[in-house]
Amino acid sequence: MDNKSHKIVGIFTTLQDTDAARNFLIERGIAQAHINVITPDDTMTDKKIEPDGDGVAKEVVKDAIIGGAIGGGIGAAGAVAIAATSITLFVASPLIAPLALIGWGAMVGAVAGGGKGAGIREDQFADMIKDVTNDNKFVLIVHTTSDIEFKLAHDILAELTQEKNDVKSV
Repeated sequence: MDNKSHKIVGIFTTLQDTDAARNFLIERGIAQAHINVITPDDTMTDKKIEPDGDGVAKEVVKDAIIGGAIGGGIGAAGAVAIAATSITLFVASPLIAPLALIGWGAMVGAVAGGGKGAGIREDQFADMIKDVTNDNKFVLIVHTTSDIEFKLAHDILAELTQEKNDVKSV
């Protein structure tokens, strides 16, 4: 497993249960700054779900760059393959045609990579949290920074929540 950051959520029916879980996580070594509680009347829900507001933006940029590089490489390979078969496009324009194919590949790769980085799961995760608080339940979010921390938080929340479906992660 990698040391990628994750968010894990525990859903509770009372604030007392939520606070008890929060305190237990802190006792077990999860940093207090990495734990957020969202109540049904909370006005800072979005900030608590994604405290580092540009976290998703950084992920999109990184994935777009990776996708662009891969797409550019595929476009270059396609240009070489087409040039090897001496298609008339390359005979007419031996410099512009390969550059156009490389650019096209990079563009497609960047769009695909950026779409992956935006991650529909983040939107669904935020919507799920808002739906839960609209049902007058309490949400405890743990922003983990390592796989060990993620497993610890997951195990604790799975033990303390009432139902199996009350623990979610992204």
